[in-house]
Amino acid sequence: MNDKITKEKLLDFVAPCSILCYACAEFERGVIGHHAKQLNNYFLGFYELKRDENVKKFTQTLEFLANHLSVCEGCRSNPKADSCIKDCFILACTQEHNVDFCGECHEFPCEKVKLSGIFSEKNNDKWLAHNRYIKEYGAMKFFEDFKSKSQYIHHMRND
Repeated sequence: MNDKITKEKLLDFVAPCSILCYACAEFERGVIGHHAKQLNNYFLGFYELKRDENVKKFTQTLEFLANHLSVCEGCRSNPKADSCIKDCFILACTQEHNVDFCGECHEFPCEKVKLSGIFSEKNNDKWLAHNRYIKEYGAMKFFEDFKSKSQYIHHMRND
């Protein structure tokens, strides 16, 4: 997708809480769905050529990613839709404080998020770290520095 983005795109790609929608598998305008659609197109007919079960599983996964998983519009695009965070109030809160991200708010870090329990402990730590980054370096640099990283890596088990 594009290397340079506008502020409008930035606000589409990064939620007010700092979740990087752009790199989320469920975001309909995100990089995962975009590339899955491209790959899905390139692999059309490949299973029929190879008749390999691993290829079949792979092409089914691509089709799923491209056409069934990427369904979220993002909270800024559709505030009334179910958020990826149950009972999320952050969009309304940032609007009340006239900021685009928690990290831009003069009250950040506030206790409201932690006390609400909307995030798990790991996600709360991520929320703090990402918004501290936004506070120190700005949202555009945050996007540029994090757009190529997995949004799920902090969920991996350390077995």
